[in-house]
Amino acid sequence: MPREAEAWADLARTLAAALQAFADQTRDTEELTDPPAEQPPSPIDEHALGKRQRQIVELPGLAGEEGLKTADIASQIDYEVPNTYTALQALARFQVVEQVPGKEPQHWRLVRRYRAGSQVFARLAALVRDGEWTTAGDLSIAARGDLRAAEGIARAGLWPRVLAEERVDEAHADPRPRVTWDELARRAAAEERRRAMASKAVLNYLQIPTVDVEQSITFYEQVLGWTVRRHPAVGDVLDQSGYPEFTDSTGRSGGGFVLGRPASREPGLLPCIAVDSIDDVLSRVVAHGGEVVKPRTAIVEGVDWEAMFRDPAGNTFGLYEGS
Repeated sequence: MPREAEAWADLARTLAAALQAFADQTRDTEELTDPPAEQPPSPIDEHALGKRQRQIVELPGLAGEEGLKTADIASQIDYEVPNTYTALQALARFQVVEQVPGKEPQHWRLVRRYRAGSQVFARLAALVRDGEWTTAGDLSIAARGDLRAAEGIARAGLWPRVLAEERVDEAHADPRPRVTWDELARRAAAEERRRAMASKAVLNYLQIPTVDVEQSITFYEQVLGWTVRRHPAVGDVLDQSGYPEFTDSTGRSGGGFVLGRPASREPGLLPCIAVDSIDDVLSRVVAHGGEVVKPRTAIVEGVDWEAMFRDPAGNTFGLYEGS
């Protein structure tokens, strides 16, 4: 095996051993009970994991960016889905796992400090420029928040600008070009912002076909609590006497109502709306001239649900409710 491949494999084993050591610390502890609301647990309490929590954190799939669905986690540890969800919530309070943003149904993964792998360290090391240097400890802290990976990083020796702590004084008496962990974290955050700006593609506007503008305004105000404002007709809706624009309950997303377009009766592209209670929304749908297409149905039993409705103009929308 080439030296570089051996080094990568050694680093991977070191990281796996660090996570295993975390789990082994708690082998004989009791199951967690919910902490008092006024005293949320902190990361230093992570050793208090019970049997099911230990099984969860040891699942390989939780170490990836995409994570695992609640049902998949339950299946892999042979546990009921509602109880698995409760265990995940406890681990989230302990800052051991987190929900993956933007994933539906819910996906869970280890928090960054426990899922940091070799690619994370490589990206950080690449932020150290010519004429600068950093240490394996700085890389570990910037990536994970602790020093557990420092030994493996130093032993791998993959990046010439990354030194072991014992080499710092003899090789670099001048501390000025050193890139410390906080500067690495700052550079990584700046790089992430640049990537986000370069690839920004946020869905935030939706035009809804209507046959009766006032009826649609009333429906979405009364059923979903959206805010509607009337504007003069512009652009491709000049044939309308006005252009009503709506914003959802967050105030961040919105759209407008347009005449002269066919309603989207059958779900092809299906816009989905997150709500607190599907049952409450569907009762208002019927009361204000809409139609229930699909009743409240479990996606993962005890975790999340979906439904579909048509508005008075015939447009079909999905509803999503999480626990």
